[in-house]
Amino acid sequence: NDVFLKKDALKLLEKRFVLNRNIDAIALNVMRGDTGKSETEGWRSDFSILHGAAAVIKKCVLREVGGYDKGYFIVHTDLELATRILNSGYKIFYDKDIIAYHFRAKEARLGALSLFYSTRNSIFYYWKYYPYGYALILSLRETVYGLVRAIKQGGGFYFLKGLFAGFIGVPNILHNRTPSKKGLLPCMKLYIDSLFREPVINKVILK
Repeated sequence: NDVFLKKDALKLLEKRFVLNRNIDAIALNVMRGDTGKSETEGWRSDFSILHGAAAVIKKCVLREVGGYDKGYFIVHTDLELATRILNSGYKIFYDKDIIAYHFRAKEARLGALSLFYSTRNSIFYYWKYYPYGYALILSLRETVYGLVRAIKQGGGFYFLKGLFAGFIGVPNILHNRTPSKKGLLPCMKLYIDSLFREPVINKVILK
C-alpha cells in the first residue's frame, strides 16, 4: 500500500519472463518516493534476494516453498523468503530497469517495537539457516552489538524482550531447521551485510 509501479513496469516484467525461462523471481529497482534514491543500489542482476516492497515470484515457486513466514512479522520476512527460494535451487534476478516507487512513512510503523522484531527475527534467521557454530557467534554478536544500539536508541526494554523471545523460540526453529546449501551464504554476503549492518559476517563468517 506504499508502493507505486512505474508505468511500463508490468510490460517489462512480462517481457523478461517470456525471454528468459530461467527466471523464477525478479526483484525490482525500489526507489524512495521522496528522494528518488534507489534502495536496491548495488544489487547484482544475476543473483539477488527480494526487496519486500516490490518483487515478482512465479506461482509454481511459491507453491513449492510457501509464502512469507508469518512467524517473522515485517522484519526480515523478505530475506527469509528469498533464502528459502534460493535454497530450493530457484533463481532470483534483479532488474534495475523495472522501477517501483516506495513511499516510506515518516514515522516507523512499529516505532520502538521494531527493535523487538529485528532482534527476535535475526535470532530466528541465524538458527534456521547458519551452521550451529556461526549461529552461536552471530547470536552472541546480536546480544552485544544489539544492546549497545538499543541503549543509544532508548529501546533497551524492547531489545531485551526481543532477545528473550528469540532464544525461547530457538528449539522450535531447530525442529524446522533447513540449513542453507553450501556456497549460498557467501553469495548472499552483499545483502546480508546491508540488512544486519554489522561487520562480523565479513570478518568471521564469510572470509
